[in-house]
Parts: sequence; structure tokens; C-alpha cells
Amino acid sequence: MLGKLSVNGKLMLGFGVLLAILVVLSIGAYRTLLSLDQAADDVEMRNQEETLAASIPASVMKQSSGTRGFLLSGKAMEGGYVRGRRGRQPAGVPLPV
Repeated sequence: MLGKLSVNGKLMLGFGVLLAILVVLSIGAYRTLLSLDQAADDVEMRNQEETLAASIPASVMKQSSGTRGFLLSGKAMEGGYVRGRRGRQPAGVPLPV
């Protein structure tokens, strides 16, 4: 079959095969990049969840300390209670009134 092709035809066939291989490899690389991007997003989400979960005990401790201070002194302080509430809120989320 290749014996019947001219030099020009053989060159075109070789170029076409290389181009097809390049397209297949490009599609594979693109799909790999998409999966890596999704994996990076998953890791970032888990990291945010772990950071929030780790901050909850300290926030609860500050909030309970502020509540105890209020019960003992009878004065509303902006200290522990509000800081404890803010510590449990994700960034950018307003505190409920």
C-alpha cells in the first residue's frame, strides 16, 4: 500500500498520523488538568471545613466565658460572647441579631 503512494502522499500520511497523536495527547492532558483542578477544589474545601471545625472549641470557650462574665457582673460586655460568636462564623457571614 505504501509502495503505491508518492513521496508527497507518504509525507502527508506521516504528518496526519503525528497530528492525530498530538490531538489525542492534548485531549488526555486537558482531561487530566480538569481532574486536578477538581481535586484541588476538593482539598481547599476540606481544608476550610477542618479549619472551621478546629476553631469551634475555642469560640465556644470564649462565648461561655463571656456569658459567665455577664451573669456574674450583670454588665453586657463586648468581650468574650461576641468574639466567640464571630469565631464560629465563616468569613463574610454576618452575625444574626
